[in-house]
Amino acid sequence: MHTLGIDDFRTLTEKYYGKKILPWAPLPPWQYLDWMGWHEQGDGKWMFGINVEQGRVRDTPELRLKSALRELVDSYPVDLILTPSQSIVIKNIEAQVQDASRTPLAACTTLPPPPAHHFSRPPLCRTASRSRR
Repeated sequence: MHTLGIDDFRTLTEKYYGKKILPWAPLPPWQYLDWMGWHEQGDGKWMFGINVEQGRVRDTPELRLKSALRELVDSYPVDLILTPSQSIVIKNIEAQVQDASRTPLAACTTLPPPPAHHFSRPPLCRTASRSRR
């Protein structure tokens, strides 16, 4: 492409491909959605995104993440999705149990939230206290 230029490269590629390449189309602005916190699914159910620091689901004195997830899965018919960014999205939370499902999330920590850090999203319980969007 460097030596041919864009137009000649397109012509050569179309020759090999056997079809015309469509012209450039404008794209909508790209937006990263990590789905952290509470979100409506669109079917009357809710989902809740949890950031997992360094991809480690475990209990520590400060954060009882593993226990909170276990309680949710044992208590409610929810689905867990592991994301490429090492987060967990809890899906299919019924609207009538949404408030009840907040209890394990809010009760899993014994410390106040740490100061915000721009390289890290807040862990599980820090986001659980946010109000619905």
